[in-house]
Amino acid sequence: MEKSATAEIVNTKTHRRLRKAYCKLLRRMDEKKITVSSLTDEADVSRATFYLYFQNIEEFRVYALQYIVSLYVEQIGMFLKAGKQGAKEACKKRNLIFTEDDFELFNCLFNREYHFSFDDEMLEFAFKKVSETVPVYFSDKFIRKNHEHLDLFFIGYMGVMRINFLDYHSDKVYRDVLRTIYIWDYMFPDYKYKD
Repeated sequence: MEKSATAEIVNTKTHRRLRKAYCKLLRRMDEKKITVSSLTDEADVSRATFYLYFQNIEEFRVYALQYIVSLYVEQIGMFLKAGKQGAKEACKKRNLIFTEDDFELFNCLFNREYHFSFDDEMLEFAFKKVSETVPVYFSDKFIRKNHEHLDLFFIGYMGVMRINFLDYHSDKVYRDVLRTIYIWDYMFPDYKYKD
């Protein structure tokens, strides 16, 4: 895909309105029936403004997925940085980065069965975000070796965190975050922490 608005996750007021409108439309109709016109009408955003950021509705869909994946990777990074020793404190602070609208969008996108597995492009995006967010070095060899494992890890993590963050209880979140860290260590024994 050519470098475009989806290359960086932008979070302007217009982007937030478009994401919220997209979620509302997904709850009412099949994703394939959503057009630029229906999205901009729902968001009360002009088509001209939409085209400042996106070439078409498919590029917006990719952006919406990347936005949610970015938030989850950032959250993974926060807990991995805290480590086993600091995870409980991080959970008590409820240092979460999702807004209510973000959760709504996540549920709209990832409650659909066909979105519960990342294609190669989305997984590559997730790897890039992990390498930017978590203080680690991922070699090309590591990425090729762990491609399927990371896909499974993201899917499992998203399922656990969605349930916990919507009905927040710090002790339960802590247990699941700790379990997530152990799973990460088990699945990625070649993971290299930076000094």
